[in-house]
Amino acid sequence: DLTLDVAGDIVLDADGADIILKDGGSTFGTLTNSGGTFVVNANTNINTKAGIHTFDNTDGSSEYMRINSSGVGIGTSSPSGVLDVRNGTTQQVIIGNSGSYTGSEYGELLFKESSTELARVKWNPSGNTFQLINKIAGPLTFSTSDTERMRIDSSGNLLVGKTSQGV
Repeated sequence: DLTLDVAGDIVLDADGADIILKDGGSTFGTLTNSGGTFVVNANTNINTKAGIHTFDNTDGSSEYMRINSSGVGIGTSSPSGVLDVRNGTTQQVIIGNSGSYTGSEYGELLFKESSTELARVKWNPSGNTFQLINKIAGPLTFSTSDTERMRIDSSGNLLVGKTSQGV
């Protein structure tokens, strides 16, 4: 049933069945109430329930992504950070473009506090440069086995096996 109620709301009631979306006679999606979960079915399912949004494959057997109050989880239903990416074998986060880097195009990962840029990891094709940039007055450190092994201090001094200049 399709009705316009006294409040001016359009109500579409399928009496428990799916609402089928068609264009030119071809189905391109459905809207479903599945046990209180609103499901939009196109190429993937988008489910919303109690502030949790999940994106599944078309038959609902695999969850691809979840958004909840903790963050966005890709490959996990329990994200433990703002963005949590997991996979059973290889984990990759790819920053790139769809062609070749040219001119002033670059890929980068920024670290910010409010609107202040603190640091960045950057690929700059001008000179084929990979950059680790600390934008604030602090050292750039390198560690293995959770122990600092080398640093470049804020004056540009390379320190190996020590954390300050001197003996």
